[in-house]
Amino acid sequence: MGVPCEVMFTRYKGNNPQNTTKPKKGIVLLQRLRQTPPQYQITIAVPGDKTGNKFELSSQKPPNIIDRFVNQGKITITFQSTPAVMVSISKASPEALLQLIDSIKKVLKGEHVDVEKTKVKTSDFKPASITITRQQDYRNQMNACSHFLKTLKIEPIDLRRPDRKWIVCANLTQLTISGNPIGSRNTDLDVFSKLKNLQVLELKNCALGNIPIPSLCDMFKTMPITLTSIDLSENQLKVFPPLFHLSQLRSLNISFNNLKYLPSRVGALQNLINIDLSQNQMTSLPYIFPKIPTIQKVGLNANDELVRLREEVEAPKTRKLPTKLDGHDYTHHGGVDSLMSIAANVIHRNENIMRASREILPLSIRFQMDDFLYEAPRVSSLEMCTNCLRLRHIRVVRSQVVQSRQIANTIDVIDRFVTFDNLLCIDCYRRIPAVTVGTVPIQEDFFKFSL
Repeated sequence: MGVPCEVMFTRYKGNNPQNTTKPKKGIVLLQRLRQTPPQYQITIAVPGDKTGNKFELSSQKPPNIIDRFVNQGKITITFQSTPAVMVSISKASPEALLQLIDSIKKVLKGEHVDVEKTKVKTSDFKPASITITRQQDYRNQMNACSHFLKTLKIEPIDLRRPDRKWIVCANLTQLTISGNPIGSRNTDLDVFSKLKNLQVLELKNCALGNIPIPSLCDMFKTMPITLTSIDLSENQLKVFPPLFHLSQLRSLNISFNNLKYLPSRVGALQNLINIDLSQNQMTSLPYIFPKIPTIQKVGLNANDELVRLREEVEAPKTRKLPTKLDGHDYTHHGGVDSLMSIAANVIHRNENIMRASREILPLSIRFQMDDFLYEAPRVSSLEMCTNCLRLRHIRVVRSQVVQSRQIANTIDVIDRFVTFDNLLCIDCYRRIPAVTVGTVPIQEDFFKFSL
């Protein structure tokens, strides 16, 4: 049993403290020396001394434990050795400390305690946070990487590709590499997928727009599902990255890019709170935001084609997409649907088949089924219908002009009209009455509006 923490030693002569060390990173270990009769000891390992601080647990000389602040990760243990030693423990996991204290009390009562053997390594004392500010320091500071590293921040040092050394940091939760052109070389983009505990990823101004679209797609599709915040601003992105599997994502900044289209599948991000789409080139939005229960802020500033002044508002438009289902031609380039898109449409129309397909289809086919990253908007046959919220062939795009009233504090549009697109599958289109050309634009709050 080992508890990573920060420790400070105070040694006494009589009742007078003689020497107090500075706080050091350490690990408190409960170890069993032998089973018959049972004998246990506490070992406190610190950098440069992994085995020197050993204290036997004995009911004749029990240690004094002060656990008043254990919920803050702090306890104090005084061992009745010669000389007496007081160990101040801080910055530890409260749950781990409570377990340690409970085990020590059981040992002092003569009870048997199962103790997992833990070997202390030099790498265990490496830092939990690293900030790199100079290129010449990068290699030396990266040598300190270990599974203890939680935060890695790399200032703009002209880093041109992800570093595979980051994979060693299995418990990394925050990675900031903004200002480094890692998109300059199309290599090692799979590094992010290896960081299984990553929560915050900041990739502002990293030249991601230079990465070929297939590689960019693979990079974002494999991002760890633990991510809660992503910054992709100032990257010259032309397509929205496929982040739809990130069910825990709460904040997404994709401002200052060249986006012209926001996929309706963003509605799959059911925990999304903030999304910043400012300073792009979008002309419409999918009418999917009412389906995201947690959404609080949508940044739309400086999308001039998206937000129109009152006097420029036109009547809603309905545009049918050609399809064989309606007796028209195919909508795809070349005039023919691929077998993959036809099969995917059949699978997505039936929930039972959809569930079964996840188990039996090869991984490569599943990726193609769920591939929503494309260069030409609405050419791909599958999108999320904004009415039934299923991944279907979109057959109708119904533009609607919505006035912002109640949501004036949520999106940065006040007393203007915002153009939204309802993307309807053939079934939903047939159930919904057609819009008469020339009718008055709908004026509702899009957070309340339903078809």
